[in-house]
Amino acid sequence: MKTSVQNKSSGFTRSILAILVAVALLAIALPASAAYPDLSGGATVFDYVTVKYSSGSNTINAYASVGVTINTIASLPVVTYPAGQTVLTGSAPSPAYTYSIRSTSNGLDTWTTSGLTDAASGVLPATFATLTSSFTLWAGYITGAGNGYINVPAGTTTGLTVNSSTVYVTATAGTYTVTNISGGSPATYVGGVYTPEVYAQLTLSPISGPAITATNATVGTQVGEFKASAVTHSFTAAAPTAVGTDGKYQSQFTLTSTVNPSLNLVTTNVQTVVPSPQVTIAKTSLSGSTVNSGGTINYQIVVTNTSTSYSVTTVTVTDPVTLPYVTYVLGSTKLNGNSVADVSNASQLTPTNGGIVIPTLSAGANATITYSVTVN
Repeated sequence: MKTSVQNKSSGFTRSILAILVAVALLAIALPASAAYPDLSGGATVFDYVTVKYSSGSNTINAYASVGVTINTIASLPVVTYPAGQTVLTGSAPSPAYTYSIRSTSNGLDTWTTSGLTDAASGVLPATFATLTSSFTLWAGYITGAGNGYINVPAGTTTGLTVNSSTVYVTATAGTYTVTNISGGSPATYVGGVYTPEVYAQLTLSPISGPAITATNATVGTQVGEFKASAVTHSFTAAAPTAVGTDGKYQSQFTLTSTVNPSLNLVTTNVQTVVPSPQVTIAKTSLSGSTVNSGGTINYQIVVTNTSTSYSVTTVTVTDPVTLPYVTYVLGSTKLNGNSVADVSNASQLTPTNGGIVIPTLSAGANATITYSVTVN
């Protein structure tokens, strides 16, 4: 009797071990990523049931089905930031700053912007600031692929526009224009007949990255919309607060998911520089510090842009030229060695004649003006 119990116990143990081995082998053969691929937000999990019963000599069937929609799970997008700019006082950055943004979630989500700051340092506050208020990004997961196309679940293409939307395919690390959207019908169970779901098909034309194939667009990997100008921001720069010290703005704002309002992304600062170059002027006598009555004094004026980075424009130099005890030598005014014509028998330098205008003085450059007078 004891031996019989032991044999039964050993047989039971062997059966359990065989089942565990089979489960382990199945787990190896079907990796989790293949057996349970990620699903797109908006996809429908469909199931159905049939009941059969008899009433007298009649056999009757009844049917029911249910669809459960997959939620969109918000995920922080990938932001590509614009390069900082250098602008002049009173001008807005041109073009406006643009932020490229790509979805990393599993479905459609609208992001709002808030908390814009253009923090000023060494410059007066900016004015006329504008910022895109919101933008929407589509996303999903691949359920199949072929030459030039990917499949996504039926009912999950809302938000895409043919020949306008651009998507980023994670599996290929490439961007593509959606050139066509076709198919896509949900599963049904009518009158005891089950009709499987037909996936929607997105035809994709490469912008960057390889052409889509059945092997490089892996099933279960994410694809998200990419907007090159999802957010634009501009403002008008004010004047620096100190001559010779450049002003700076640090621009920053917050992105907030509509699907999950607790999910926020504070953008990295983008810097705008408002140059404040300084121009110095020096006047010397090339004839020395003394002169005889009736002699000539040769004057030199040197105008210098001390900035190492920025040009200045419309530099106007005026000089009364004729003061007590001296008379201007007609035709003696020169700019960088080139003669400057007199006006009404007086140097162009005089305030009456508007002075000499230097259109542009480059960073670190100088201009030299000379003229002569005789001592009465």
